[in-house]
Amino acid sequence: MNRKFQARLAYSWPLYLALPLILGFTVSYLFYVSHRPAYYETVDVFVGARDIRKDDLAKKIEARLSDEGMKEATFAYCDPSDPLYSQKLSVVGYNGSDLFLLPKSTLESMTCSDILLPFEEADGFVASYCAGASGFFEQDGKSYGVGIDTDGWLSDYVSFLDEDYYLCVNSISKNIGSMGLYDNPEYDLALKEFVYLRGGAS
Repeated sequence: MNRKFQARLAYSWPLYLALPLILGFTVSYLFYVSHRPAYYETVDVFVGARDIRKDDLAKKIEARLSDEGMKEATFAYCDPSDPLYSQKLSVVGYNGSDLFLLPKSTLESMTCSDILLPFEEADGFVASYCAGASGFFEQDGKSYGVGIDTDGWLSDYVSFLDEDYYLCVNSISKNIGSMGLYDNPEYDLALKEFVYLRGGAS
């Protein structure tokens, strides 16, 4: 019996070393997943810019909207001159972002109706979230972005290109109440961040 065990051990000893590592990784991953904020407690923004102080900006947003139920704000960005910009915008932006902060040149190269929420007067979006807007990005007779002051408070965090920028909403976000594809009236945290990004750093 002892010889059989020794023979088995000679072939299977790596398994005995690997099992604790696998178990530790599994427990850590499950702990991370179980404590990760729910989708309605986080807002993801994709920014087309040279650089962004994303951690500082995220902390500012989280502090401002914590009373609204926000637990995490995230910012992904890519320089529009990067050869991989379109790919990152498509993969990271379209599939994973609630909001977009994009230069005019990017919007002009997109088919906005495929991904962005149109800002309609009829559904109250413009009146509720775009009050005092300095301008809109329009395509095919519809508005898909509201102008952002690139010399305002966001310029302390975002290295904007020398062109107009617009704040846009991903129509497939589950965090924009009943405005998009999903009817989630109680989950509108992205709209609250939309207002804050537009309105100032108070």
